[in-house]
Amino acid sequence: SSNVAQGLFEHFNGTTWQAAPPLTAPGIPDFAAVSAVSTNDVWAVGSALNVNDSTLAAHWDGNAWQVVTTPCLNGAKIILRENGCRGSNNELTGVTAVAANNVWASGFETENSDFHVPYVLHWDGTTWSLIRTPNPGTGQGNVGSSLFAITALSASDIWAVGHSQNGNGTIITLTEQFNGSTWSVVTSPNPGLLGVDSLFGVAGAGGTQLFTIGSDEQSGQCCLRTLALRTTSG
Repeated sequence: SSNVAQGLFEHFNGTTWQAAPPLTAPGIPDFAAVSAVSTNDVWAVGSALNVNDSTLAAHWDGNAWQVVTTPCLNGAKIILRENGCRGSNNELTGVTAVAANNVWASGFETENSDFHVPYVLHWDGTTWSLIRTPNPGTGQGNVGSSLFAITALSASDIWAVGHSQNGNGTIITLTEQFNGSTWSVVTSPNPGLLGVDSLFGVAGAGGTQLFTIGSDEQSGQCCLRTLALRTTSG
């Protein structure tokens, strides 16, 4: 009634969906993903929409949602969200919960030059920390790389997906893997013929099997087409 957007949480009780009370959060909360450890340990992540967007994470303890402080990037500097991310925009796009003390979120920063810097956040049970991931979209005239989704096959096998722009301006799929110690880029197919391939979702299907979905652009087609990739190298 106040014409102000609010973050929306809904819960399915086995029969119907019900909206939860709105969460008080800074800016305009825009949640993008949710993951549950248990019925009383759930994480939702997204962005606090403002003049400059900031990372946003909320935790459900079985009774209520509460905002938890998250870090974000301001160029080369990592700062706390509560202090603001002035001069840059930060978004959290995905979240995957391995355990109560092991939760990962995917995200990226958009710098003033529209250069995108990918990163992940990690929850150790006490605080969120920011870890920069490889950015293959470097070089003059590029817009960098963005991560749009993340999933965990195990504590030592985490995958994040998105897209990256290479030196000739082509947008290509981006898949990155955490092996328990470091993040690295894993080569992924680009079936699009017009240089626009992106990945927006990823999920494990048991064992080492992994699926990721997105879009590609084909010549002679008016619009982006659905794209699905599969690997057993998870």
